[in-house]
Amino acid sequence: SVLKKSFELLKDQSAEHIKAKVLHGLGKASYHSKEYPQAEKYFLDCLKICNNNGYLQEIVFANEGLSNLYLAQNLNEKLNKHLNIAIKVARDLEFKIGLARILFLKGKSLLNTNEKEAFEVFYEAIEIADQIDNLDIRAGFHQTLGQFYEDQKNFELTVFHLKKHQEYREKINDKKHGLHLKGLNIKINLERVEKENEIYKIKNKELNYRSEYLKESNDRIRTIGELGQEIASKLDLEELLTLIYSQVNKLMSADVMYVGTYNEVKEQIEFPFYMKKLERIHDVI
Repeated sequence: SVLKKSFELLKDQSAEHIKAKVLHGLGKASYHSKEYPQAEKYFLDCLKICNNNGYLQEIVFANEGLSNLYLAQNLNEKLNKHLNIAIKVARDLEFKIGLARILFLKGKSLLNTNEKEAFEVFYEAIEIADQIDNLDIRAGFHQTLGQFYEDQKNFELTVFHLKKHQEYREKINDKKHGLHLKGLNIKINLERVEKENEIYKIKNKELNYRSEYLKESNDRIRTIGELGQEIASKLDLEELLTLIYSQVNKLMSADVMYVGTYNEVKEQIEFPFYMKKLERIHDVI
């Protein structure tokens, strides 16, 4: 399995906390498969790591796993030992969810031998669970009592508790769906914000482009205006063409510029003005 492969990879590593969690997961998997000896080994190895490193919450859960295991096998001495350890650690730590779960498990263990004490422990577990808005303990309580009263042939109480169990399961599912929907809404809002930011960036680029384009257009218009003013003040053709070349170079790259005229007498084109790389070239025909 994935957990076994994970543990093999972690064997030579110093990640003790992760090792403990993987061992706990392997213990639960083996317990649900009713591989009780293997489950016990995993839980005890997990507990050893937790005790050596002071992982107090994990100590509660490891003892809970062992308690479930011993309850299934009716090993009451081992069961009570690990229940009492878990309860003490959870109380000292004020670890409410862990304490509620362990007390609920203790109530289950007492139900067939001491019904009164079992209910006292159940009610304490429910009270703690209500403080942290955990409905699983209530659902488990009604499911356990439904099975208990069915074994006693008290079908009226069986139906009552099983209906209550179903009611709390529906509430738990509604709560999970609500959290899921809330998560989806957060995701949708984040995607919307990202899209709006992307649109803003695109618009910003477009505005920058337009601003640059307008600046270039204004520069061209200004250059043309200045050229018009200069032309109006010039009478000498050579001076005028030199001015035009100078202004054109401001608008674009003009390595070569010439002006050609047609001589009707000689029937040829003459070039009174020829510029190449800012140098005036004479006598071009």
